[in-house]
Amino acid sequence: MNWWRELNNLLKEIENYLNENLKLELNPKTQVFPVEDRGIDFLGYRNFRDYALLRKSSATRFKHKLRFIQANYEELEPQYIISSLMSHLGWLKHCNSYNFCQKYIFNPVVMQIMDDASNRFNIENPLVRCCDG
Repeated sequence: MNWWRELNNLLKEIENYLNENLKLELNPKTQVFPVEDRGIDFLGYRNFRDYALLRKSSATRFKHKLRFIQANYEELEPQYIISSLMSHLGWLKHCNSYNFCQKYIFNPVVMQIMDDASNRFNIENPLVRCCDG
Protein backbone atom coordinates (compact mmCIF):
# COMPACT_ATOMS: atom_id res chain seq x y z
CA MET A 1 0.00 0.00 0.00
CA ASN A 2 3.01 2.27 -0.40
CA TRP A 3 1.58 3.59 -3.68
CA TRP A 4 -1.56 4.63 -1.78
CA ARG A 5 0.46 6.84 0.55
CA GLU A 6 2.39 8.25 -2.40
CA LEU A 7 -0.82 9.16 -4.25
CA ASN A 8 -2.21 10.95 -1.21
CA ASN A 9 1.07 12.86 -0.84
CA LEU A 10 0.86 13.87 -4.50
CA LEU A 11 -2.68 15.10 -3.95
CA LYS A 12 -1.42 17.31 -1.10
CA GLU A 13 1.37 18.65 -3.31
CA ILE A 14 -1.12 19.45 -6.07
CA GLU A 15 -3.36 21.24 -3.57
CA ASN A 16 -0.42 23.29 -2.28
CA TYR A 17 0.70 24.22 -5.79
CA LEU A 18 -2.78 25.30 -6.81
CA ASN A 19 -3.25 27.33 -3.64
CA GLU A 20 0.15 29.06 -3.61
CA ASN A 21 0.77 29.64 -7.33
CA LEU A 22 -2.66 29.91 -8.90
CA LYS A 23 -4.84 30.91 -5.92
CA LEU A 24 -7.16 27.99 -6.71
CA GLU A 25 -8.67 25.35 -4.48
CA LEU A 26 -9.59 21.75 -5.23
CA ASN A 27 -13.10 20.63 -4.55
CA PRO A 28 -13.16 19.31 -0.96
CA LYS A 29 -14.72 16.08 -2.28
CA THR A 30 -11.58 15.34 -4.33
CA GLN A 31 -10.15 12.04 -3.22
CA VAL A 32 -7.80 9.27 -4.22
CA PHE A 33 -9.44 5.87 -4.14
CA PRO A 34 -8.30 2.33 -4.95
CA VAL A 35 -9.19 1.64 -8.58
CA GLU A 36 -8.60 -2.10 -8.16
CA ASP A 37 -11.51 -2.32 -5.72
CA ARG A 38 -14.06 0.07 -7.23
CA GLY A 39 -13.00 0.58 -10.81
CA ILE A 40 -13.55 3.81 -12.72
CA ASP A 41 -17.14 4.59 -13.63
CA PHE A 42 -17.18 5.87 -17.22
CA LEU A 43 -19.66 5.77 -20.12
CA GLY A 44 -21.97 3.14 -18.66
CA TYR A 45 -19.18 0.78 -17.64
CA ARG A 46 -17.08 0.16 -14.55
CA ASN A 47 -13.55 -0.05 -15.89
CA PHE A 48 -10.87 -1.99 -14.08
CA ARG A 49 -7.26 -2.52 -15.01
CA ASP A 50 -7.84 -5.66 -17.09
CA TYR A 51 -11.58 -5.71 -17.78
CA ALA A 52 -14.78 -3.67 -17.89
CA LEU A 53 -18.22 -4.46 -16.51
CA LEU A 54 -21.59 -2.97 -17.32
CA ARG A 55 -22.59 -0.37 -14.73
CA LYS A 56 -25.30 -1.71 -12.41
CA SER A 57 -27.76 1.08 -13.32
CA SER A 58 -27.18 0.43 -17.04
CA ALA A 59 -27.87 -3.28 -16.54
CA THR A 60 -31.05 -2.44 -14.61
CA ARG A 61 -32.34 -0.15 -17.39
CA PHE A 62 -31.62 -2.86 -19.95
CA LYS A 63 -33.50 -5.48 -17.89
CA HIS A 64 -36.49 -3.11 -17.66
CA LYS A 65 -36.40 -2.65 -21.44
CA LEU A 66 -36.33 -6.44 -21.91
CA ARG A 67 -39.30 -6.91 -19.58
CA PHE A 68 -41.21 -4.23 -21.51
CA ILE A 69 -40.45 -5.94 -24.81
CA GLN A 70 -41.41 -9.36 -23.44
CA ALA A 71 -44.71 -8.03 -22.10
CA ASN A 72 -45.64 -6.07 -25.24
CA TYR A 73 -43.82 -7.71 -28.15
CA GLU A 74 -47.02 -8.55 -30.05
CA GLU A 75 -48.01 -4.86 -30.21
CA LEU A 76 -44.52 -3.48 -30.83
CA GLU A 77 -43.12 -2.83 -34.27
CA PRO A 78 -40.63 -5.56 -35.24
CA GLN A 79 -38.09 -2.92 -36.21
CA TYR A 80 -38.26 -1.48 -32.67
CA ILE A 81 -37.66 -4.89 -31.07
CA ILE A 82 -34.78 -5.82 -33.36
CA SER A 83 -33.02 -2.46 -33.28
CA SER A 84 -33.41 -2.12 -29.53
CA LEU A 85 -31.98 -5.54 -28.72
CA MET A 86 -29.20 -5.30 -31.30
CA SER A 87 -28.09 -1.86 -30.12
CA HIS A 88 -27.90 -3.14 -26.55
CA LEU A 89 -25.97 -6.19 -27.71
CA GLY A 90 -23.51 -3.93 -29.53
CA TRP A 91 -23.04 -1.97 -26.32
CA LEU A 92 -22.50 -5.14 -24.31
CA LYS A 93 -19.76 -6.30 -26.69
CA HIS A 94 -17.46 -3.62 -25.26
CA CYS A 95 -17.36 -5.11 -21.78
CA ASN A 96 -17.08 -8.48 -20.08
CA SER A 97 -20.71 -9.48 -20.44
CA TYR A 98 -20.74 -13.11 -21.55
CA ASN A 99 -22.85 -14.35 -18.61
CA PHE A 100 -25.18 -11.34 -18.83
CA CYS A 101 -25.77 -11.97 -22.55
CA GLN A 102 -26.38 -15.68 -22.02
CA LYS A 103 -28.91 -15.00 -19.28
CA TYR A 104 -30.80 -12.04 -20.75
CA ILE A 105 -30.36 -12.09 -24.54
CA PHE A 106 -29.54 -15.61 -25.70
CA ASN A 107 -32.28 -17.25 -23.68
CA PRO A 108 -35.19 -19.15 -25.30
CA VAL A 109 -37.83 -16.47 -24.58
CA VAL A 110 -35.87 -13.58 -26.11
CA MET A 111 -34.70 -15.74 -29.01
CA GLN A 112 -38.34 -16.65 -29.78
CA ILE A 113 -39.38 -12.97 -29.62
CA MET A 114 -36.54 -12.10 -32.00
CA ASP A 115 -37.55 -14.97 -34.32
CA ASP A 116 -41.13 -13.68 -34.40
CA ALA A 117 -40.04 -10.07 -34.95
CA SER A 118 -37.61 -11.13 -37.68
CA ASN A 119 -40.30 -13.15 -39.44
CA ARG A 120 -42.72 -10.22 -39.29
CA PHE A 121 -39.97 -7.99 -40.69
CA ASN A 122 -39.03 -10.61 -43.35
CA ILE A 123 -35.39 -10.98 -42.29
CA GLU A 124 -33.23 -13.62 -40.64
CA ASN A 125 -32.94 -13.38 -36.85
CA PRO A 126 -29.75 -11.33 -36.37
CA LEU A 127 -29.05 -13.00 -33.01
CA VAL A 128 -28.45 -16.30 -34.80
CA ARG A 129 -25.41 -14.78 -36.57
CA CYS A 130 -24.21 -13.06 -33.41
CA CYS A 131 -21.69 -14.08 -30.80
CA ASP A 132 -22.49 -17.36 -29.12
CA GLY A 133 -26.26 -17.22 -29.52
